[in-house]
Amino acid sequence: MTVIGGWIKPIDFHYDELLFICNCTDVFEPGDTYTLSTSEYETFFGIGFLEISIVVSSQATGIISTTKNAFIIGALIILF
Repeated sequence: MTVIGGWIKPIDFHYDELLFICNCTDVFEPGDTYTLSTSEYETFFGIGFLEISIVVSSQATGIISTTKNAFIIGALIILF
């Protein structure tokens, strides 16, 4: 997960760790979700446009990624 941007107090947050280290093959079932809260690692506060990117990978699916644009006002993040 990467969150970057902002004009006042720019944000440059990167979370890049393995969530599971095991020899298992069925950690997730299709349709399952995993929630990662950035508030456990950093509190965002600023003004400006943000880019939020998520990249996941596994041997079964390869690499899947998505990017969302947002705007931050204080601690409020508005996705668009």
